[in-house]
Amino acid sequence: MNPVLNPLNVHMYLTPLCNLACSHCYYDAKRIGDDPGRMLSVDDVVDTISWLCKKFEADLHLEGGEIFLRPDLDQIFAKLAPEYLSLLTVTTSGIVPMQVSKERLRALGDLRISVEGHTDELQQMLRPANLDRVFRTTEMLRTNAIPFSLRVTLHRANVRKIQEMITSFVARGVERISFFEYQPVGRGLAQINQHTLSDADFEFVLDTLIQEPLNPLLRVLKLSLSQRRVAMALERQSMLEDQGFKFIELTAIPNLTINSNGDLGISPWLATATKLHDCFANIFETDFRTEIERRFISDESRVPCPYTSEFLLRYKV
Repeated sequence: MNPVLNPLNVHMYLTPLCNLACSHCYYDAKRIGDDPGRMLSVDDVVDTISWLCKKFEADLHLEGGEIFLRPDLDQIFAKLAPEYLSLLTVTTSGIVPMQVSKERLRALGDLRISVEGHTDELQQMLRPANLDRVFRTTEMLRTNAIPFSLRVTLHRANVRKIQEMITSFVARGVERISFFEYQPVGRGLAQINQHTLSDADFEFVLDTLIQEPLNPLLRVLKLSLSQRRVAMALERQSMLEDQGFKFIELTAIPNLTINSNGDLGISPWLATATKLHDCFANIFETDFRTEIERRFISDESRVPCPYTSEFLLRYKV
């Protein structure tokens, strides 16, 4: 009989480098050509992921920077057990070639492509990349039967067009969408007055999900709720549940963040390419397994952060 494992949310950054300079990048990624500094090796990554999956019910998010800039990514996936690949969510801009076998991409729990709107105008307010390049990638994934989802940042310019975005994405064959609110961290702090949502903006999102029927071709829609949005969502809980949304509380699940240089922290929103602002150890300098277990037992991995999601609204066919 398999033991019952405790849940753990893990964000692991495999490279600090990115080919884009997005104005809202909370990770404040380095540019191609910058010194990446010391980085986790293939074996470091594989051993760490494997241990976390054995020890915890791990929900593992791998990202960057731009994760597909890492030339040994296919080697990492090849060394991981298939059951561990299924626990991984990999996030990318969708404009860098995916030099990973299609079989391993299919085995991922989720392959998530970040966009900032359904038009180039909205996209380029935050992310300097044309959508035609992104949707060439999604079409390639669909053609090869590789499941994927879109990760969409809700910002002031696109938030009132949420229904248009959903309709446009579904028309391009997208079946899974996750919405995250713009957060004023990293580079995004400098754009706080330009892109941050008001309470009325977020209420509009919730009321739209209540009043407008979802496209029947949409299989999954998720909306992450940070601390300051929970109350307004709970006020509408019964109406949202009537529309098929499930409320999933995340506050009881501890977090772990692992930076590309081996630094260990808690909240992914407090991570940048050069520093974890809540760093408590480094993989190369300590018995990190013992330290993670100690912090888990002592509840030190549940330290609240105003930007970390406390609830998830999920609609799933």
